[in-house]
Amino acid sequence: MNSILFVNELGNFLVGYRQKLKQARSELEGELVKAPQGSLKIVCKKKCTQFYYRKGPGDKEGSYIPRKEAALVKKLAVKKYAEKAVGPLCKQIQLVEKMLACNQEKALQQAYAGLPKEARLLVEPVLHEPE
Repeated sequence: MNSILFVNELGNFLVGYRQKLKQARSELEGELVKAPQGSLKIVCKKKCTQFYYRKGPGDKEGSYIPRKEAALVKKLAVKKYAEKAVGPLCKQIQLVEKMLACNQEKALQQAYAGLPKEARLLVEPVLHEPE
């Protein structure tokens, strides 16, 4: 067989990918905990971008944030991103976990082991044991 399936490598990749996703999710959740209350409103007027701080859900206009308070703008922008990114990250983690749960490595090993000894000498398994 020319195309050899490396199930072990795929499983290892998925485990590492899941870990990275979980780490990213925890970092974003940490940003949400540290973030200030309220939200950011961005308005573009005549080639100039202005930022407004909405302190609550009823605050439609918000108060202008001067340039010297750029740190507040950044915190609110990071919060907005984190709020939008946590959901898709959780879904991606669930998908990876489903893929790991459906791992057919043992079934492939059993299919090969179930062959008679003579047949195993003639067949190259798609799953190789790590060396």
